[in-house]
Amino acid sequence: MTDEELPEFEEKKTRSEEMHFDDETHFARLRRLHQTPRKTDSKGDGIDFKGDPVLIRTLKTQPAAKDNRGILGVTILDDELYAVTKESSEVEVFDVNRLMFSCELEISDLINPEDIASCRVLKCLYIMDCKTSRSTNKILRVDINGKLIRKWSTEEDWGHISVSPKTNLLLSIYNRNRLKEYSPLGYLVRVLDLSSFDHIRHAIQLTSGHYLVSHGETGDGVHRVAKVDASGDTVKAFTSEAPPPPPQRRMKRPFYLETVDDASVLVADADNGRILLMNSSLEFERELLSSDKHGLRYPVRICLDRKNDRLFVVDNQAENKRICVFDVI
Repeated sequence: MTDEELPEFEEKKTRSEEMHFDDETHFARLRRLHQTPRKTDSKGDGIDFKGDPVLIRTLKTQPAAKDNRGILGVTILDDELYAVTKESSEVEVFDVNRLMFSCELEISDLINPEDIASCRVLKCLYIMDCKTSRSTNKILRVDINGKLIRKWSTEEDWGHISVSPKTNLLLSIYNRNRLKEYSPLGYLVRVLDLSSFDHIRHAIQLTSGHYLVSHGETGDGVHRVAKVDASGDTVKAFTSEAPPPPPQRRMKRPFYLETVDDASVLVADADNGRILLMNSSLEFERELLSSDKHGLRYPVRICLDRKNDRLFVVDNQAENKRICVFDVI
């Protein structure tokens, strides 16, 4: 890892941050400061998902509106939704309260974003920049104004990303069937081998230390969501090896995951055009959103707005790439 791959942090910091920001103990201190209790019901954050979600608005990035380019990532940080689009160096920002376009961030180092994630503790964004599956890809860490903080190479590895409870970055490597965990400074913390999983789509680390992993591609025999331990062994799974009983259907390419305080799991079941709701034991509860009832065609990203009880769903249907906003309480 070269100095060019790890540029200096932004200079405008508090005195404490200037002294300790490169020290892992500082990250631990920040995590403790942000681990405050929140009021929750049995589902967490006051969202019980019992009602029928209502579509209240659709949003589009400029490349999606003008060129029908796919929207490849959304994340929420401090009342703003950040969205990235295929082959665009711009991150578009929307106000999550008013559901209106706010601004765009031009990131010169960004070429072809594959996903975006945010860390509410460190107040930063991570972007997976994927040139091609055979190129040197990289992860960018930027502040909320789009200023580069760090970047590091993932070599040929690429995939979707998430931020762990310890503020580390998880990369779900689609082309190598493993997870990589990086520190906020870009150093490799660990590699979790999941060679028994075909085509990993997304992974989230739970507060228990277990991981939720979705996997499956067209032609694969198994499309499922699994909970695995720190050794990569499967603890529980919702699988499509056998047809589930009605009204369920076999999952087809479970693209993306979202959780609510480890109590509920949402799955973007892309090829079936639906969002599934599961409990913490990965037991099917209901089709939260569907193609027939809610007009979804190809949901590939999901992001929960816990403050406003809304779900943002990226629906990359063929001729209408959009972000659908649903009230879910």
